[in-house]
Amino acid sequence: MVAVAQSNAGFGSRTLSTITAGHLLVICYGSANQAPWTPSGYTQIPDGTAVAFNNDFCSIWYKTAGAGESTSLTVPNGTFGVCWIEVDTGMTFGTSHEDVGPSGQLQTTPNPGAISVANGSIVFSVATNGTDGGWGANSFTPPGGWTEIMDITGPVNHPTIWTGYKVSSGGSENAQPVCTSAGWWSAQIASFGPTAQPRASGIII
Repeated sequence: MVAVAQSNAGFGSRTLSTITAGHLLVICYGSANQAPWTPSGYTQIPDGTAVAFNNDFCSIWYKTAGAGESTSLTVPNGTFGVCWIEVDTGMTFGTSHEDVGPSGQLQTTPNPGAISVANGSIVFSVATNGTDGGWGANSFTPPGGWTEIMDITGPVNHPTIWTGYKVSSGGSENAQPVCTSAGWWSAQIASFGPTAQPRASGIII
C-alpha cells in the first residue's frame, strides 16, 4: 500500500527516524524573499522553482533513499518552511505542474494546475500565499481528499505555506487549498508512480 511513512514539517532543518533504503524521499519547500537551496543528492521537479509576484517561492525535490541514508536534513539559515517526507515504497517521478498568481491580484486559492496521473500514484503539492499576517495569523483549508502535512505562517512579510498529499485512483488531480486571507501565491504539484515490478518468466507449478 502506498502511504506516507513519516514526515517532519516546520521552519529550518528537519530530522526523520530510521529511513528505509529504496523508499521515496520528498522535500516540499516554501518561503518569501529567500530562494531555495539545492539539497544534496535530490532531483528538482522539471518545473524548477515557482516564484510569485512578491517573491514567494515554492519547490519540490525527490530521491530514492540509499543504504545508510542520513536521518538529518540540513537547511541553511533563514525562514524556510520545509516538509521532509518518506513514502513507504519505491516510487518513480511521473509528472508535475506549477503556476503563480497574476501580478497585482490578491487571491485566496493557489492553483498549481491539473495533472494526469496513473492509478496508485501519490501526489504532493506545496503552495505559498503571501498574506503577510505574522506568525500563525493565517491558515489553509485543504482540498477534499487531500491529507495536510504542513500549514504554517512565518513572521510579518512571510507567506502562509501549505503541503499536502493524496493517493490517487488515476485521472486528473489538482490541489487548491483555500487560505483565510488573500495574497499573491505560488504553487506546485507533482506525482510519483509505483516502481515497476519484474515479471516472472516460465511456468510455475
